[in-house]
Formats: sequence, structure tokens, C-alpha cells
Amino acid sequence: MGVQESASRALTYATRQLDRIISPSTRRDAWEYVVCNLRERPVLGSLLTLLALTCLPPLLLFTTFCASLLAFTIVSAVLFVVFWIGVAALVLIPTLFFTIGVGCCVWAWGVVWFVGGRWVYNLMIGEGEDGKEMGVVEREGKGDRNEGSDVVVNGLDGGAGKKKGSAVQVEVFPAFEDVDCVGLMGGGMNSP
Repeated sequence: MGVQESASRALTYATRQLDRIISPSTRRDAWEYVVCNLRERPVLGSLLTLLALTCLPPLLLFTTFCASLLAFTIVSAVLFVVFWIGVAALVLIPTLFFTIGVGCCVWAWGVVWFVGGRWVYNLMIGEGEDGKEMGVVEREGKGDRNEGSDVVVNGLDGGAGKKKGSAVQVEVFPAFEDVDCVGLMGGGMNSP
């Protein structure tokens, strides 16, 4: 394919596109009007022709500059945005790993405290090692361990009958079956 063929194809393509925008009859009428006016006023025609020839190259250069600047701006803006999104992702990814680790540690800490609290609760107040329920009793009295009356703290009487100034001794004992040993921790914590 030669240069003349490609120039001919380009000219044909440009003519076809121009025909789509402005019909050939309208273009012919406009061209005849311009030629007629240039023949009637040759001085004005020569001035307009000279102005068109001298102003057309700077106008084409300015248009090309604006188009290339717009394209460069769009490309550089996209690259600028992509670059800073990449930098933000480089900060975000390690931050997410750190926060996931912190979240897992806090969750594990909560599970350990929950399981440990349930174990302590069951050890101290709930079921004993032999499977029997355990309770806490305060013993009031002035002397020996066997003197005084028993007041069940987490049982049904709720500690009624305490006297001011009396010595209180707390011990763990096997509870009666009718004593409520659940409910100290909001509904109890039975082991699985």
C-alpha cells in the first residue's frame, strides 16, 4: 500500500464524515456564496484569505495543545489516583492484619476470662468436685466454730438474722437441695 492510496482513503473517509455532518448541497451553496462575494470585493477577499492562512496554523496548534493537555491531565490524574490508592493500600493491609490480630486476642482474652470465671464460679458456688451442689454459709457466734446459728447467704433466707457486732465466719459446705445456688451471676453459669 502506497502513500497515495492511504492519502486517498483518508480523504475519502474525511469527505464521507463531512457529508454526514453537512450535506453536499449545503456545502456547494456556501462555497458558491463565498466565491461570489470574493469576486465582487477582491480587497476584502484577499484580506480574509490572508488572515485565514496566517491565523489557521496557530489556531490548529492551540487546539492540538489543548487536546493533548487534556489527555495528559486525564492520564496523569488517573495515574496520580492509582498511585495514592496503592500507597493507601500499602498502609491499609498491614493495619488490617494488626487489627485482626488485636480482635482475635481480645476475643481469646474474653473467652479465657469467661471460661475461667465459670470454673471459679462452679468451684466456689456451683457444683463441687463430687457433683454435689455447694453453698456459702456465714456462721454467727462469739466463740467456738460450733456455736451460733447458720445463715445461708446464697440460699433462701438471704442472710436474715445477722446481729450487729457479732463475728462472722464464712465456709463452704454441701448445700441442701432446696437452696438456690444459681443466680449470683445473672442466671447462673452451668458447666457443659
